[in-house]
Amino acid sequence: LFKLQLNATLQAQISESKVYKIDFQLLSDTRKQMNNEESAEVPDLDDIENIHNVCVHPLERFEYVKPCGWLRTWDAVISHNSVAALIYHRTRQAIVLVKQFRPAVYANNIEISTFGKTEVDTEKFPPKLGMTFELCAGIIEESISPEETMRKEILEECGYNVPINQLERVTRCKSGTGIIGSEVTYFYAEVDDFMKANEGGGRSDEGEFLKVVYLPVEFARHLIYDENIQRTPGLLFMTMWFAQNKLDKILK
Repeated sequence: LFKLQLNATLQAQISESKVYKIDFQLLSDTRKQMNNEESAEVPDLDDIENIHNVCVHPLERFEYVKPCGWLRTWDAVISHNSVAALIYHRTRQAIVLVKQFRPAVYANNIEISTFGKTEVDTEKFPPKLGMTFELCAGIIEESISPEETMRKEILEECGYNVPINQLERVTRCKSGTGIIGSEVTYFYAEVDDFMKANEGGGRSDEGEFLKVVYLPVEFARHLIYDENIQRTPGLLFMTMWFAQNKLDKILK
């Protein structure tokens, strides 16, 4: 018998979060596992769902007790689910992407020695180090379906008015399982010049500053493997799906 404790940040609303501790017990037999010629007691994976005595209460202090007595801390964020779409522009024969500055990406690309300083030398570390290419995406509001959310995001970010019945649902999966564990629903949509409603760019009142980018469709496979382009796992997945399911028909 061992006890796991998990520190979680519960985000009830977009602008508000509360911190809770979740206690639960995983009841499992143990088995021997060899590691560097030493044996250790580890839980039997067949019992991994044998969880009981779950309690949620405000966080004061916490421990994440790893099996066999190793102590660790672990933070988790319970966040909103989201949607994302790969958009193909029939008139331009291009994939519609968004380009934006991601502070976390920028911070990971600059020297640690610059952390804590009042200002980063942007000559030495130009903002392009934080620029990413991504799918059109957004978080799902509780009262709106994934399809309606996706329609709104395409209109706001990319400027195209796509009817819900023209959104092709691809799949849904978990995202950021190490710390978040929320769900992402992926869609595919096709647009043309007649569906253009505005210039896109996101909602500045929500801090969105996006640039709409049109990638010629013949470069789709190149995007998957070019590590010099900062792109997200969702973009890679959907580009692979597009290459497997749509691209050959389009290029005929």
